[in-house]
Parts: sequence; C-alpha cells; structure tokens
Amino acid sequence: MPLEEDFYQALGEWKEHCRKNSHHSNYQFMLDCDAYRRIVAMGPVVLPLIKKEYEKFQDSMYLPFAFALGEIIPEFRLPESRRGLGEIQRDIIKWLDENMSRYLPTH
Repeated sequence: MPLEEDFYQALGEWKEHCRKNSHHSNYQFMLDCDAYRRIVAMGPVVLPLIKKEYEKFQDSMYLPFAFALGEIIPEFRLPESRRGLGEIQRDIIKWLDENMSRYLPTH
C-alpha cells in the first residue's frame, strides 16, 4: 500500500479511536492505539502529511499529533507556555516549515 494511503487509513482508525475515548482526560487513552503506533512507525516521511493535517485542523477533532511528532523526531518540543490550540497549531506548522527538510530522505 502506498505511504499516503497507509497514513490516511491509519489516521481514520486513530480518529475513530480518539472519538471513542474522548471522555478520558488523560491523553494516554488516545495514544494507546495500534493506528497511532503505525503512524509513528512510518517515521519522518509522514511529516508533510502531518503538516497537511495541522493546516486543515478543526477544533472539533483535535488529534494529539504533537505526541507523534515527539516520537518521530525526539528533538521536537512545543513551547512550554500554556496557550490555546490555535497558537499551538501555528507553532507546530512553523516548526515543521523550519525543520522538516532536515528529517526527510533526499532522493
């Protein structure tokens, strides 16, 4: 299966898992999912797809991609200040714009 198809299939499964576990206040319930693990296992090549998801982000279905980014790229860190999701989203997109190319394979 091509990478993009595999990513979006896993993403759909992860979204469904998150919907079913949205009543939990602990994010670990959202991350305890085979589909999430598959996304992380795809590695840095999915960074552009994650960025694309952040760019079309809707408050109604927030996925904790920052955790996936932290597992894929251990150097990734969000600013520690407590801010709204919109600002966090912009910070992540900015970080990806500035750093993503360092982690992508060159052909």
